[in-house]
Amino acid sequence: MDMEKFKQEYHEQLQQAQHYLMQSKELHNDLEVAQKSIVDHGIAQRKRKSRVVSEYAVMARSIIHKKFQQYRESAVAQRVLEEEKAAEKAKSEGAKGPEPASTSAPKKTQNTNSSMVTEANGKIIDENGGIPEVGDLVYVPKLKNQATVVKIDSSKNEVQVQAGMMKLKLKLKDVKVQKQRTSR
Repeated sequence: MDMEKFKQEYHEQLQQAQHYLMQSKELHNDLEVAQKSIVDHGIAQRKRKSRVVSEYAVMARSIIHKKFQQYRESAVAQRVLEEEKAAEKAKSEGAKGPEPASTSAPKKTQNTNSSMVTEANGKIIDENGGIPEVGDLVYVPKLKNQATVVKIDSSKNEVQVQAGMMKLKLKLKDVKVQKQRTSR
């Protein structure tokens, strides 16, 4: 009898052990799935963050590039204005001789406008060479350099020129036509 009872307890404990083994295998599989899910989620988060950071970096580079371009154009324009003022001052002082300072200001404006004429349609042209056209060679006093006309916007009296690798938008009055294209 004791043997039978012992055998029965043994079978019950064996079944219980098998049940616990099955449960532990299921839990182990669940843990592996959860771990894989966590790892995949972490990878996806890193990729998403990386993509967002890259997008912001592109936007920041674009903004910096635009601001740098604006700064460069304004610095060139400022330099040109200063050089023009210095040239006008030297020109007016050289042409006038010893005259009172009160009469020098009106003559400066006359000298500035003497090489520029406004046509009936409102376009400003240079008496020396006319309105530059695309492909014309112009002198940019602000840069102290020659440039080639790339684009003209007569409605704004602006011209886009290229001097080497640099492209600039300037007013027509800020360029002097040197050489026009031969085929017009």
